[in-house]
Amino acid sequence: MLNRRVKDVHTHLLRPPAVRVIGVEWLARKGGYTHLPCYAVGAQPVGIAYETRPGMAPTNSAGNVVGLTAPVDGRYRYTIGGNVSPGLQSSGADQVHMMWLDVAVLPAPDFNTASVGNNALATGSLSSWTSYSNCGTFTVEVPMRAGNFISCVARTPDLAGIGWADARFHTSTCFQELRWIGELP
Repeated sequence: MLNRRVKDVHTHLLRPPAVRVIGVEWLARKGGYTHLPCYAVGAQPVGIAYETRPGMAPTNSAGNVVGLTAPVDGRYRYTIGGNVSPGLQSSGADQVHMMWLDVAVLPAPDFNTASVGNNALATGSLSSWTSYSNCGTFTVEVPMRAGNFISCVARTPDLAGIGWADARFHTSTCFQELRWIGELP
């Protein structure tokens, strides 16, 4: 009983569930939803990636991470960050602002972009813009049950495409992170 009430609680609080994965270079096409893929933990060429509990970063058939899994019930903070540039355009123009991120929590890992887009609980964009890029972070706090899957898709209705994790400039700044922040009420 002492282990369960004291030792296990302190062990959990010293190393709470958390995962961070680094973006894979990707060109998202105009229209519809697209995932912003990341490397599996340990496969990234640069940047700091980690996973405190095994299985938090499941991979799709291409070996990429497109969403993160909660290992225990709780409140979680999910953050996606990066520097997105317009793709297939000679002048960035202000069209780079025409990108939205949809975040959804699904009952189990689901790599289908439509599942995420159709069940979105939050929609937003990266926090800062210039004429040629959209950069920063987008964060949501959500209650999750063990095994729930959180994922983000980008929508680019007016762009020819967007560049995510461009190897020349910002590979290590594009990431997804999920962190346990407390018990469910």
